[in-house]
Amino acid sequence: MNSNIRSKSVLDYLTAVDFNHKVIDIIESKKTYEAGNDSINKLIQKNMLDDVELIICNNDNLALGALNALNHEGYNDNSSKYIPIFGIDAIAKAIAAVDYGDLSGTIDSNAKRLAYVSIELLRDLQYNKKFTNIDCIRLSNDKCINVPFAAYSK
Repeated sequence: MNSNIRSKSVLDYLTAVDFNHKVIDIIESKKTYEAGNDSINKLIQKNMLDDVELIICNNDNLALGALNALNHEGYNDNSSKYIPIFGIDAIAKAIAAVDYGDLSGTIDSNAKRLAYVSIELLRDLQYNKKFTNIDCIRLSNDKCINVPFAAYSK
């Protein structure tokens, strides 16, 4: 999924469920550890860290970089200062950080389910069927196949 669509979907959902929130910054960057670290350091330099209540990252490398920057400011390191951070991909380092309590959660993109859906789609296309073998996958308005993700949190 395009990361802009992913970000918009999260914000749209927060609005739809009447979650009281104010976006203080949306940082477009490469999806690397360094970019996550640099992005949070920019907020720190702007004295905006006190306004941050939640960090949502489009992948786990960004989340781990954000965590590193927060750790240097005394956050999320078993102290009383904690900002929830969420990532996506469920990589081993992120899962360990969730287990340790540094990250609040990560999302597994469910690669096995995506592989299954892809094979079934190819089979159906090969035999001119209309996606008959695919359970629990629906076509969205933009004609994409939505594969459910799986949350991982403590």
